[in-house]
Amino acid sequence: MTTNSRRTFLKSIGLTVGAASANGGIAIAQQYHNADREIATPTDWAMYRGGVGRTGASAQSGPSSQATTEWSMDLNGGMYATEPIIADGTLYLAVTTANSPSNNKGYIAAYDPASGNKKWQQSGFARPSTPALDGEGLYVATSTSSDDDNTGSFHALDPATGETKWSREEYHSGSPPVVAAGRVYTDGPGASALDAASGKTVWKQDNVTGIASFANGTLFYSSGVALNAADGSKQWSADTDTVRLHAVSDGQVYGVGKTDQGLNIQARSANKGAVQWTSDIADVQYTSHLTVANGRVFFRTGTYRSSKIMALDAATGDVAWTYESSDADFGSDVTVADGVLYAGGRTKPGRGAGEAIIVALDASSGERKWQHTLGSWEFKEYGPAVFTPVIANNKIFAATYPMGSTIDNYYTDHGNFHVIGDQKGSNGDGSGTTTTTTNGDNPTDGGEQTKTTSTSHQSTTATATTNQPSTTSTTTTNQPRSTTATNNTQPTTTPQTTSAHSTTRPTQTTTTSTSGQPGFEFLAALGGLAGVGSYLATKMHDSDD
Repeated sequence: MTTNSRRTFLKSIGLTVGAASANGGIAIAQQYHNADREIATPTDWAMYRGGVGRTGASAQSGPSSQATTEWSMDLNGGMYATEPIIADGTLYLAVTTANSPSNNKGYIAAYDPASGNKKWQQSGFARPSTPALDGEGLYVATSTSSDDDNTGSFHALDPATGETKWSREEYHSGSPPVVAAGRVYTDGPGASALDAASGKTVWKQDNVTGIASFANGTLFYSSGVALNAADGSKQWSADTDTVRLHAVSDGQVYGVGKTDQGLNIQARSANKGAVQWTSDIADVQYTSHLTVANGRVFFRTGTYRSSKIMALDAATGDVAWTYESSDADFGSDVTVADGVLYAGGRTKPGRGAGEAIIVALDASSGERKWQHTLGSWEFKEYGPAVFTPVIANNKIFAATYPMGSTIDNYYTDHGNFHVIGDQKGSNGDGSGTTTTTTNGDNPTDGGEQTKTTSTSHQSTTATATTNQPSTTSTTTTNQPRSTTATNNTQPTTTPQTTSAHSTTRPTQTTTTSTSGQPGFEFLAALGGLAGVGSYLATKMHDSDD
């Protein structure tokens, strides 16, 4: 793969839209109780899965159906397992530039989210995870594979300049940290609380690992253990070592596990860890990280040959809807914002050529609202796919990666980043040149839509045939592409043309399958990220990420 092939993907970006502590006292307790509400403003996406609860929900709205790619850039690396952070008017990216059994490197960089201009870049890290931001510091964990001489570490950076405030070399799991009430919580080895200002260890709990979520003074580690955030004492642990806790919301912790027939989703009491409900998902091999919003639990699931998106009732576990597409494959966690679910993936399931896509679904019904296409590339073995889309500032921020590749360096050789907004021009202010042509000449879906609703595990089915008009949108936009810049300098930009592609809407088939039988869970696989073998081997015990 040549450098030109990476640039070709950027040049081919187009737009296709469908239809539309024990002695802490009362003050300390209150501080922790409120911390999950004080971390970020409503427009922020300040850490992995948006906030301390790891729910994957945004208080913002995304673009309308008339979405357009505002700017894109070559990452000179990959973001195949990290999310962008957007807060206080700055976009932060954690990028891996080398990933092999003997070499793991990366960088953290800050950008203007409107223009893509680089503010600073800090290199020399091992492979970084998604950072966490609290306004005073940007906290990032790094990790390496077992036979790399360069071990991972933990760092606090100045968000404004990228300068290192403190580092801890002994913390190297690479799990995305969570920051709350002046402390940073991480793992590797063992669960730890670090003082956010100094980096000093406040407490440490051995034999607890994984990504932590936080609510009301309690940390919920993905390995199935709940700890008191003030002193690290154990609150409760799951009654099986196969559960993986993902997110906490409204007094319930949601997780994933393994059954003889597949996987199941479960809800536990955040106070005691008692199982509230379980919902079996048969004949699947993986799930994404669970997203909790609008009284629903959303996730991507499937086999290594196909994928689908499901929604469960967060109170009962009943299946609300399932979205499947015969001509697209999803490869990311899903994000919900203002009643819309956003999923990233690729057309043409399996290996081979295809176009990177973002699909917007109605979070209530599962019906597709629109689809945005980011184009293809010349590298035919593995087409580009969109990794987890993040919603902030009324825009979508997302990276692309070669989904399904089993060759480590492909993930760092072929990675781009994109910002999608409403169709106002490349600068998001009405400037720029954008021309959209819409007609009804292309074939319509003419598909049959089967929608199944479930109440108390009883199903009723209604079938309707819908003919939906197809929309062909052609967009030409002069966009900046950022190139590598030194710290605290602006990047060089070059004009870039984006041309549109046509797509056909997938047929949506919604079915219900849930046994309602209790069971324990295990996150069986990562799903779309089948490659990056050395990376996955170190992460499987932590979470689905």
